[in-house]
Amino acid sequence: MTAPTPTPLIDWQVLGQVLGLSLLIGIGLVAIFSIGLAALSTARKASASTAIRTLGQFGVLLTASGAAATLAWGFYIITQKG
Repeated sequence: MTAPTPTPLIDWQVLGQVLGLSLLIGIGLVAIFSIGLAALSTARKASASTAIRTLGQFGVLLTASGAAATLAWGFYIITQKG
């Protein structure tokens, strides 16, 4: 009789998926925040036309909402047990 193969302590495939997703979300969140700051800069320029300022304000709203939604989703995932 041969001894049963022990199950590995770490599931490397799942760990790789978690690291990849964390890296992707981390870079994406920084990119969204950076785009929001650039849009805020555009919206606050006195020399910009009204349409450009409105577009910049909409960009700030959109990126801030995206960043807040990402953080809320992260907190939701962390607090789930199961």
